Amino acid sequence: LRLVDMGVQPYLVASALIGIIAQRLVRMLCQECKEEFYLEDPAEMRLLGVEEPTYIFKARKGGCKACGGTGYKGRTAIHEVLIAQYNVKEIVVHGGTTADIKEQAVKNGTKLLRDNVADLVIDGKSTMEELIKATYSI
Repeated sequence: LRLVDMGVQPYLVASALIGIIAQRLVRMLCQECKEEFYLEDPAEMRLLGVEEPTYIFKARKGGCKACGGTGYKGRTAIHEVLIAQYNVKEIVVHGGTTADIKEQAVKNGTKLLRDNVADLVIDGKSTMEELIKATYSI
């Protein structure tokens, strides 16, 4: 839609579009000093995509020697890959919104950035703070 905003005709964008990739880096928890805690805040549970309270991990305040006192060690990339299938191209041609495209992309099987980092949080490799920072900041 940014190309359309810049004056490119929607049918030209749709005909040339193959796919769109978004990526971000998220910090990984230090595996030596991460701390487990019980997530029961309904708002955070919705962000994470879980329905029941669950145990996840957070960075230990002050960290350890292995992470240089940060609680984090290393980064990893999260990705969102939208394949421009016919139904997505139709939305572009007909002036659809970003929300319309996102809704169709999810129906087509696109895994969102939020879903990628949520998996890392559930697996104990990253934190809720990183989920919020990577997927909800502008």
